[in-house]
Amino acid sequence: MNERFFGDPGPGRGIRPGRLLIRKTRKNPKKKTRNHEREIFRGSGPGPRDPMDRHEFELFLDVLEEKLEKEDMAEDAFQLAVEAEDRDDIEESDRYLALYNQLLVDIRVLQERLDAMALSFNEFQP
Repeated sequence: MNERFFGDPGPGRGIRPGRLLIRKTRKNPKKKTRNHEREIFRGSGPGPRDPMDRHEFELFLDVLEEKLEKEDMAEDAFQLAVEAEDRDDIEESDRYLALYNQLLVDIRVLQERLDAMALSFNEFQP
């Protein structure tokens, strides 16, 4: 489950203005619920002046969110592969490992897109 907080998320939350907090709650069968929080720079100041800049920025956030989701899916696939191997179900373990490897490739491609987008944003900064 992903939650986004823009601006002031309430008392006791140490998020600064102009940042995006993504909180992830996942259940792990061997542990209790784990919460992951990431604070991502969202940009400060007046924001994009050109509507095209805003569109590109929203696209950047969408790609970033997709990358974070794939990272979670890869972690889950690896965990399922380990559990299947513990049960001596090699076929199922191989399927999960193939999925894990494909997700790693997807994550690498998304990271390259994010890097290219970040470079294009930096070109237009004064």
